[in-house]
Amino acid sequence: MRDEIKPVVIGRVWRDPDCAGEPLAEQHRLADGQVIVTWSVDPETLRGPVWHQVLEEEAGEPSGS
Repeated sequence: MRDEIKPVVIGRVWRDPDCAGEPLAEQHRLADGQVIVTWSVDPETLRGPVWHQVLEEEAGEPSGS
């Protein structure tokens, strides 16, 4: 069982489609269910595509099929 007090990393944003190198951002779910994004770069400076890696699906989220 995971610790509900600590934020859980549920996603990352990458410049590379293979999720290599340093992530541009991390998405966290807080104990109260709120989701926040912490950027390691200024998102206003990004040009071109970025990739979102989902690490943990939200409970009750419908599947893509």
